[in-house]
Amino acid sequence: MNKMLPLGTVVSTIKSEEKLIIIGRISEQKEYQYVCVVYPYGYLDFKDFIYVKAEDIDKLFYLGDINY
Repeated sequence: MNKMLPLGTVVSTIKSEEKLIIIGRISEQKEYQYVCVVYPYGYLDFKDFIYVKAEDIDKLFYLGDINY
């Protein structure tokens, strides 16, 4: 099983209470593991990407879909 959170997961980080939705995963070995955008607004432009480290995730609001 993959340890990374699935796409579509809604989280907040220790740096902000703003909700973010995961739209991409990079790699467990890289500096940042997730590419997020502000929830519920989503992707509007490349400048909207927020790069998040796994250890910075504070709260999990919704777990995205998982295919088994």
